[in-house]
Amino acid sequence: MRTSATGPSSQDQGAHAPNPRAPNPIPEGSTMPLFPQPPSDAAPEERFFALREQLLKALIEPPKGFPVVVYALTISNDRVPSDTFARARSYALHRGWQVRSEMLWDGCGMTEPLERPEWRRVEALIAGGFVQGVVTVGQSAVSTSALEYEQVLERLASRRAFIAHVPVRWGMFRG
Repeated sequence: MRTSATGPSSQDQGAHAPNPRAPNPIPEGSTMPLFPQPPSDAAPEERFFALREQLLKALIEPPKGFPVVVYALTISNDRVPSDTFARARSYALHRGWQVRSEMLWDGCGMTEPLERPEWRRVEALIAGGFVQGVVTVGQSAVSTSALEYEQVLERLASRRAFIAHVPVRWGMFRG
């Protein structure tokens, strides 16, 4: 499901022309690692945090901020996850990023990311150069499987894109 300032929509807006300012993917046949690997004995959460930070630091932020899309995962499509969207959007704006008005979510519960239509749309927006990152409220919006999550990070890295999660305590003490 998608939502925008005008409300939810399940219509597909069709194919878009690629963005000529899109970052170039890594050249085929490149043997250079996409990002330095943290110690293999680190806990998955620590490794994933380090990888997300490395992805973000490797990018050159445009003067107007990174263009990003907000994504959420729910167990059903019964209700727009407004609170989730508001928290992720607020965090992205605080970081100075440009947030697409259209926010995406899947209401199918925990399935593999590429099995979810709106997650596939997130990756298509990245591949097309329309956004350079995705913001969620937590890793579980992507996957609770370490292997699947790492595969997502690798796909994003190959597109010179990033994923950001709202820190757990972010906004608790803001006025």
